[in-house]
Amino acid sequence: MKLLQDYLETVVNGATPGGPGLGDSLAGLDSLATDKEKVPDPKLRHYLERRSYGKAYEYIRSGVAEHGSCGKG
Repeated sequence: MKLLQDYLETVVNGATPGGPGLGDSLAGLDSLATDKEKVPDPKLRHYLERRSYGKAYEYIRSGVAEHGSCGKG
């Protein structure tokens, strides 16, 4: 989940020294969007599939994704 958050932070807020670059972040997010094992939360995958990176970032920051929403709510 940390790598996903790093990718999203880069896309939403811009690259930082020592963090992933924008190109790597976008490629990583595309790869994770359909990976049910690495991103089990259906709502978070929905945001990633639709490239709603701001919504995905806020969703992770809210803590809902870590606690498992099971797609409800």
